[in-house]
Amino acid sequence: MLDRASSFHDQETVDILTKRYVPVALDVFYEERRKDAAGELYWKIVKQRENLTPDRTTQGFYIATPDGRLLNGWNNRNGPRLKKRLKLALNGYGEKKTNVAATAKGDLRYERSLPHGAVVVDVRSRILKAAWEGEGSPWEKIRRQSIGRDHLWITNAEREELVAERWPASLTRRLARFHLIDNTRGEAPMWRIREVHEASLTLKGGLLTGRIRLSTDDNPNFHPDAAAERFYNTAVRGVVTIKDGALVRFDVVVRGTFFGEGRWTPGSPKKPFTLAVAFGLANPKLAASKVPPQAARDLRSYLEAR
Repeated sequence: MLDRASSFHDQETVDILTKRYVPVALDVFYEERRKDAAGELYWKIVKQRENLTPDRTTQGFYIATPDGRLLNGWNNRNGPRLKKRLKLALNGYGEKKTNVAATAKGDLRYERSLPHGAVVVDVRSRILKAAWEGEGSPWEKIRRQSIGRDHLWITNAEREELVAERWPASLTRRLARFHLIDNTRGEAPMWRIREVHEASLTLKGGLLTGRIRLSTDDNPNFHPDAAAERFYNTAVRGVVTIKDGALVRFDVVVRGTFFGEGRWTPGSPKKPFTLAVAFGLANPKLAASKVPPQAARDLRSYLEAR
């Protein structure tokens, strides 16, 4: 999200990371909790970070050797600083190799592999129209223009339903609860099942149409002018194409009026704004396609979405 427009906005930085390093993106929620070799390596690295106290997050950037020796660690999205430290670490590390033994089986509590036969869909969210207050600082401008990214998993059973031109109810729930969120500025709160006030989607002749209305409990009748913590009133349009029994196109756009923010997504517009969420089949050859959905911390709960 924000990192793409700040830390990784510079092409030279991206080239250094992809050609001279082995870049790894982790979710600290898992790494801090897992009881296996990967979790041990994570804590070995982060505990070496200067001024890291128990009350501070372990989120941040870490440059480390394969055996867990920390070369540098910090928590800041300053792009020039990132590039400088990447270069300095290379100068100090050189080309020496480190032998690392294969690790044992991982902690299955945090195993989130793609279910057999499931399909990965790219999800992107963007604020299109908003009454922002003031011009904002340079960082605020980045936040206002940032794009949220995630993945939607379609199960094999749901794929078979789509092949038969039936839109699965489970897919509606998952899409509505976990992907119609404003994650453009950080980790957004998901919708609870009782906050889904309407979710009617119809697939006919390869065209998907419908509406989804979401609102927190303090606005159960969905009055846009009422005081609500969060709401999203949307229209859904899409094209779903099946060829030789395979799902070859899944282009869906959800657009509507959104209001509110979460603990980790401050700085939203003070008035309702237009938010769009776009879905499209992911490229399975890209490493990024293997990143699990944000809401899949409990995989069963994510897939059932009840």
